[in-house]
Amino acid sequence: MYTSFQDLGRPEVAKYGLPASGAMDQLSMVLANLLVGNQARCTVLETALQGLRILAHNPIQIAITGADQNPHVDKAPVPNYTALTLNAGQELFFRNIQQGCWSYIAFAGGIHSTEFLGSCSVYPSAEMGRPLEKGQCVEVLEQDDGKRRRAFSLPISYRGDVLDEQKAFRVLPGPQLDHFSKEGIETFYGKNYIVSPQCNRQACRMDGPPIALQKEPGIITDPTPPGSIQVPGDQKPIILLRDGQVTGGYAKIGILSKVDLNRLSQLRPGKKTQFVEITRKQAVELFREQKRLIQRAKSYIQDL
Repeated sequence: MYTSFQDLGRPEVAKYGLPASGAMDQLSMVLANLLVGNQARCTVLETALQGLRILAHNPIQIAITGADQNPHVDKAPVPNYTALTLNAGQELFFRNIQQGCWSYIAFAGGIHSTEFLGSCSVYPSAEMGRPLEKGQCVEVLEQDDGKRRRAFSLPISYRGDVLDEQKAFRVLPGPQLDHFSKEGIETFYGKNYIVSPQCNRQACRMDGPPIALQKEPGIITDPTPPGSIQVPGDQKPIILLRDGQVTGGYAKIGILSKVDLNRLSQLRPGKKTQFVEITRKQAVELFREQKRLIQRAKSYIQDL
């Protein structure tokens, strides 16, 4: 089990050498908050794979989004993307992973957590909080309006495609394409790659055919935003994620589109991927589409 407090991350901290951090799948995190009437960036619990168990000491309203970990309350299964109430003494637990990797649990009113540089996102490498431990008590705050909403589910059409494992991952051309041969670029976009077991919140290593270089992989260190796809000396791509370092010294063949960073984070080791090149204009439009999806979901929930 790896469970931590997360929100949308720390804005404008790269100048201090710190990653923005934040939820691995930020779309799912936002939708969880909307389902319980919170602001989009409220702190949630993010948990990987399975094993988390939560005991309610008081009645609380929650919503679970992201990965399908077969959630149960006591002995009864409960659905994802649904606002539901845990009564005092009831236990929420995840029986086994069905699809995806990261799940999000939002609590109506939000969670009391410590803020570091404008965010409550846990980033242990800089001693900004730490993952939850067995027996730890999490304080849930009161809702602003004091109202408990009735149970309801968010229709599939408002949930996005974060668990779609078939769609190719869209990539903008990287700033060091001259380090790669034509054959290497064709390999990257034309072959399948598999998520390796070497994955965490910092980066995801991919297994697959080597990407041929025509220059040394090392470069003068430059910025590496989330989604940067570096190719080190073993010629296998490494995709930087939310906790990834903010500068790096390996050539980047591409930058994963911002919306697909959510989807990539939900891939478990052993899953197959394929990459496709897009333009900056297309990447911007994808991001706008995601914002429109969130707004439609918000309107749907408010109209209930």
